[in-house]
Amino acid sequence: MISQIYEIYSVPSYLGYVLENPKKGSEIAERFSSESYKNIIKELKNDKQYHLNVRKDDMLKVNIDIDGMKKYKFPNFKTRLLKYFASIGVTEDLDVSYTKNNNGEKNIETNTKDYLYSHFTIINLCATSSKQKELWEGFINKYPQYKDICDHKHLGKEKGWFRLPKQTKEGVAGTKHEIIAGEMKYFILHYIPKKCVNIDHLIIPVKPKEEKPVNPEFEKNVDEKDEKLVELLD
Repeated sequence: MISQIYEIYSVPSYLGYVLENPKKGSEIAERFSSESYKNIIKELKNDKQYHLNVRKDDMLKVNIDIDGMKKYKFPNFKTRLLKYFASIGVTEDLDVSYTKNNNGEKNIETNTKDYLYSHFTIINLCATSSKQKELWEGFINKYPQYKDICDHKHLGKEKGWFRLPKQTKEGVAGTKHEIIAGEMKYFILHYIPKKCVNIDHLIIPVKPKEEKPVNPEFEKNVDEKDEKLVELLD
């Protein structure tokens, strides 16, 4: 049996650090590796701006980066996610872990904590990075209101960065992702638990559909209903 090597990389600057072949003005990112994900977790107690490097053929837990979703819309997002996964043939319940970071751009602009910035993982489902890119493209095709919120730019690439919990962004205070649901091991995307189900075969590329303009009054009514739902849930 081939041992899994887990690797994390110190990335103090997205512009200045690369994996290999550094050019003028860039350096090779410092790497920490181990055959045990538990050693990775211990190392993550140090804030060195650690990231995973995600390659297109890597098998990963299903994940997405949520950027600037209104917090009261989160329950509705999870409901739509469950419906979409069921529509492509996923029969398992979604076992979800997620973080939050209150220092997102919209929160800074509005001087509030009303928007959710989160790294979101489904720990009982896995797929290759390239297939996950297609998965989220399909979800956004079905629900285009999430186009600017579900950020999958790290997926389906030759090299993509995924910042781990408890690690600041370029050393800036207040930018750490704190775990709200789950454990650190669930955000080490290359760590695949035994119960994880591979859904590669269920993911079929979809052609983007033509976007139709949304009536602002309809969106306003939906928002008001969502706010009332969250009040009841609280």
